[in-house]
Amino acid sequence: METMRVIDKIRQLIPPLSPGYHKGQAGRVCVIGGSDEYTGAPYFSSFSALKLGADMAFVVCQPTAAVAIKSYTPGIN
Repeated sequence: METMRVIDKIRQLIPPLSPGYHKGQAGRVCVIGGSDEYTGAPYFSSFSALKLGADMAFVVCQPTAAVAIKSYTPGIN
């Protein structure tokens, strides 16, 4: 039952979405991380934020990691 209470509290924190919102009004996330060898964590963190309702997700990383992170999701720059 503790889990249900936690979920209810989280639902109270998340504002309802509205069709009248503009891009970014339902949340923006900035993920900082990544390197030549470690590109998965920033990608999965930002993509998860989008899946959970954030409107925009930015990844700040080394230029050499940007190519790999961008290649995971074609069409997203």
